[in-house]
Amino acid sequence: MATGSNPIHNCMLLNKHLTTYPGEFDKYQERYLRNSFGMGPTDRNLDNDLIREMLDELGLIPDDRNLYLDFIKLLEEVHPDFRDKTIVEIGSGILPRLGERISKQMKNGRIILFDPLISKYKQDTDKMTIVRDKAKVRDKTFNWGEVDLFVALKPCGGANDLIDIVRVYGTDFILGLCEGGPHGDEFDFYESDDEWIDSTILYAERQVEEKGMGQLVKTRLDKPYYDYPIIYNRRNNNSGVK
Repeated sequence: MATGSNPIHNCMLLNKHLTTYPGEFDKYQERYLRNSFGMGPTDRNLDNDLIREMLDELGLIPDDRNLYLDFIKLLEEVHPDFRDKTIVEIGSGILPRLGERISKQMKNGRIILFDPLISKYKQDTDKMTIVRDKAKVRDKTFNWGEVDLFVALKPCGGANDLIDIVRVYGTDFILGLCEGGPHGDEFDFYESDDEWIDSTILYAERQVEEKGMGQLVKTRLDKPYYDYPIIYNRRNNNSGVK
């Protein structure tokens, strides 16, 4: 039987996790997980951040359908030396699966995860540091100048935080976009998700050009469980960036 295809087994694993780590999710998140988890790694579940994180946490996503592995493959193509870099991930999620997976591949590098929602049960390692806070461009407690690379996968409003920091420091980045940012906020004037995505891409492109970071590259993974653009900068000197 394929990984994650047994509904009873899936629900048993989920129940064990929720019992072992009480309070990791609020009651609405827990209810949503229980209602959807039995279906396993369907395209719909893999598109949902909360369910995808838990599926990967429990080892229920096949490698050929794993968005985190897809992203890391692109990361390696663009930055083959990423294992020796200082990387910051913005918007890591409650279960920071991308950051944890990257950390386990590190050699001389390390990764710092920024998200106020990161589970209280997650701990620092020798290659991974957790910061339970939003990434802020004027953060006096952290030196953005020491960072070699920013990454983010579906960070929603965190996409703007990433680009704002890049705008100041001119640091390389790979950003996987999602359905939208601050929709519903007082100053939100976007009428659709596509409008927000297009605006974010144009904003990033302008910052890349003005900071002399080469050119902005837009690509897609062409996966049924992730149908959004991924953008990154490619420097003109080709120094480690394809």
